[in-house]
Amino acid sequence: MTVDRSELVHRVRTLGPVIAERAVRYDREASFPFENFADFRRVGLLALCVPEQHGGLGASYADYVRVSEEIGRYCGATALTFNMHNATMLWCGPNSSCRRTVRRRIAVPECEPPISPPQLRRAGL
Repeated sequence: MTVDRSELVHRVRTLGPVIAERAVRYDREASFPFENFADFRRVGLLALCVPEQHGGLGASYADYVRVSEEIGRYCGATALTFNMHNATMLWCGPNSSCRRTVRRRIAVPECEPPISPPQLRRAGL
């Protein structure tokens, strides 16, 4: 990975105050933290767990956990959704059959993105 863990955590800390300020609204409205994800995109965190060969940061599980933990200090809803959208890259792994399944999801109409493990099992994948 070209960016070290402390730099990734620093990116979250820099955004922390504004993320925390929005957290109350997200909880009150039960809404998705779109603005936080736009900020994550801007600072490169959406590519955290994407393998480097595919243009991501290629973070390790330990890197991912530390970044997720830091996000959780500011907004639980954002940490939860960040986890759901990024952990897939880790549990699929670069050589797993899951990653190959995601690539061919178009051939399985009932598995529209996002693909959940139960959907994969129902599709026989």
